[in-house]
Amino acid sequence: MKKLLLVLLCFPLLFTTCKKEEENNSPTTSGTPTIDVIVDKKWWLSTVNGVTYSGAPSGFLLNSDEKYYHIAECQELLQDGKWDIEYSGFYYDTILLNHQYFDTIYQFGAPYLDTIVEAIGRVTEFSSSSLTLVNDVNFNEYVFISSFEERCTYIPDDNFEQALINLEYDNVLDDYVTTATIDTVTVLSVGSQNISDLTGIEDFASLVSLNCDDNQITNLNVSQNIALTTLYCNFNPLTSLDVSGSTALIRLVLEGNQLTNLDISNNILLEWLVSNNFKGQELNLSENVNLEIFVCHNCSQLEILDLRNTNNMNQSIFEISNAPNLSCINVDDAAWSTANWTDIDPQHYFSENCP
Repeated sequence: MKKLLLVLLCFPLLFTTCKKEEENNSPTTSGTPTIDVIVDKKWWLSTVNGVTYSGAPSGFLLNSDEKYYHIAECQELLQDGKWDIEYSGFYYDTILLNHQYFDTIYQFGAPYLDTIVEAIGRVTEFSSSSLTLVNDVNFNEYVFISSFEERCTYIPDDNFEQALINLEYDNVLDDYVTTATIDTVTVLSVGSQNISDLTGIEDFASLVSLNCDDNQITNLNVSQNIALTTLYCNFNPLTSLDVSGSTALIRLVLEGNQLTNLDISNNILLEWLVSNNFKGQELNLSENVNLEIFVCHNCSQLEILDLRNTNNMNQSIFEISNAPNLSCINVDDAAWSTANWTDIDPQHYFSENCP
């Protein structure tokens, strides 16, 4: 029994996952919430003895069909047995659990009763958003909350999630991944995985380098990836790219895309820009004062190109070809560019103030 008790004392910390759940705002009686406000919602461990819990997501659910579930990490609910409620005479919050592994009734609630030697704790306070459980043996206080949106990342694209599973950042294909497993990742390579949607990339908070070449991505938003310095997204049918918040970006390589607009005005640290097959009419690089490499082949719709960024003489590579609608190119010094930048179409010429 003592061994069993020790196992039970630890069980709230073993239950993990992270699917989002709506609030259940059940009515209260005489200003005091009844037990049904904690039913049919997921409860997530928030603090232990007043200290914020920072481990793997930990939770449980008491279902209205009287089934008890623990929740595996970012997976479906796993039924662990049956629960019941009994009225103690002055508490209406005693939760009894018939655990399938032990086939015995255990008290999960309050108050502590000598007749139930397997008591693992008591609910000292609860509401529709918070539940406090005190362990009757080690006197640890566990606070659970019903809101858990911030600890799970939604990954709707199965191919993207499978790529994360292959990289051991996830283990079950269920549209969710535990945020704590990805928010410290610095390098991510998910090329050639038939991915069409990179939703969830925003929670890769430490991401420095991203390679998503050769996929089916049409829209990519990395504006929340503020540590990102390198982005390779070649050979994707990109029509929209948002790098406005990626102010640390240094290398941006986008061969084979469908972009008609590219705003890199916030990316003043940018050194490389390769945007072959760009289909926009205008490209303004005047804010990119650190630009060293610019390549734009097959930019057939381009009409306006502004490179007056005060850094032209430090730019080691300038190539532009198959841009039949472009003639005049704005630069810092027309004579210097004419002498040094020769990888251009025959009709191209440089000026400091194009007409």
